[in-house]
Amino acid sequence: MVRATNILLMFGFVLFSAKLLAYKHDSLKVVKPVKLPKHYFSTVIYADLYATGQHTLSGKNYVSKRLATYQLSQVVLGFNTPLFTKDYYKKDSTEISNFHLLLTGSSAVVTPHFEGIRTDHKLSRTSLGVRAIYNTGKKSIFYAEFSPFVTQDNGYVYTQKYRIATSLIYNYTVNQRFSFRLGYTRSFVFGNRLNLPYVGIRVGKLDGINLSIQFPRSISFNVPMGRYFKASVYAKPQGGIYSFANVDTIYYLNNDKTLNFGRYEYLGGMRIDVFPSRFFNFYVSTGLS
Repeated sequence: MVRATNILLMFGFVLFSAKLLAYKHDSLKVVKPVKLPKHYFSTVIYADLYATGQHTLSGKNYVSKRLATYQLSQVVLGFNTPLFTKDYYKKDSTEISNFHLLLTGSSAVVTPHFEGIRTDHKLSRTSLGVRAIYNTGKKSIFYAEFSPFVTQDNGYVYTQKYRIATSLIYNYTVNQRFSFRLGYTRSFVFGNRLNLPYVGIRVGKLDGINLSIQFPRSISFNVPMGRYFKASVYAKPQGGIYSFANVDTIYYLNNDKTLNFGRYEYLGGMRIDVFPSRFFNFYVSTGLS
């Protein structure tokens, strides 16, 4: 009987000790906190190739007759990379607001081809700017972008011109299926320097079927097609303002050495995005200009 009692006491002691050890190892002192990523945004490098067909210039003025036809090709290389990320934790709340600062840059070479000019001009546009994003942790996001850029007709240093594009936008996500944006943008997309309101809405889930109307940027209807593909139908303006060396007697008044070459197009068509991996994706697009 005594032996049985001793065995029960030893068994109880083992269970009690094991319980204490479990509490010790399960305490907050030894549990490592979840480490959040240093940046929410990844570094992205992108390239874009674009070309139009040949158009006959219908104007009857001297310049249109001199140039005869118009065709354009464009190559763009760019990047954006995070510089600074800061999380702000609120007491007694699971909400986290955060601030992001990104460095952005791009280099574009635009080649307009005119039948009336013997040698094509290579027009460059190089920008380096910053993008700031503040997420309140609830439903609001504030966005600001400043992009100084320089244009030049390559081979003619005196054609360099410095300008700046700016956007200030507020985004409010009402729910998963609806959000809207309001703001201001200093844009050159219409071939001129314009100060425009920015107005946008999205109807539908961001990662599902949705209609996005973003003035003056684009209108698109987007349809995911499984894990690796997304199709969209779009309409958007595209253009810019560039420096053009006046060496072809196109414009002879005032003896200007440099011309402002403004171009814009309205594009409409279809686009297919392909996502073969998380590190690489590409798209193909065709339509009318």
